[in-house]
Amino acid sequence: MANLVNDNIEFDDNDFEEAWSNAPKLINKDINDFKLCFICKFHMNKKNIINGDLSWNIFIINLKTISLEKNNFIAVHQNCMELRPKLDCTKLVKKIKQSAWMFDENYYK
Repeated sequence: MANLVNDNIEFDDNDFEEAWSNAPKLINKDINDFKLCFICKFHMNKKNIINGDLSWNIFIINLKTISLEKNNFIAVHQNCMELRPKLDCTKLVKKIKQSAWMFDENYYK
């Protein structure tokens, strides 16, 4: 469970798993391997947690009413965090999850 320590939030492995499970899925990829970054709409590889190419980290969905509950965590690319569209991204995340997203296989050919 996430804890606030000296004005820093410390996440545990369960928080990372929950953030990953809250991210939008790609309908043509295994949800245990790939998900969608809701900010840039590009895929994330689960293996690239915090480090690596296109690394991802935990993003707090709603900063207006900060809560360290797991349903307020979502996985996004590390570099996309500073591109946050609003303080409360709840409606945006919900809208994006309602659409069907696919991994672009042709991008890597």
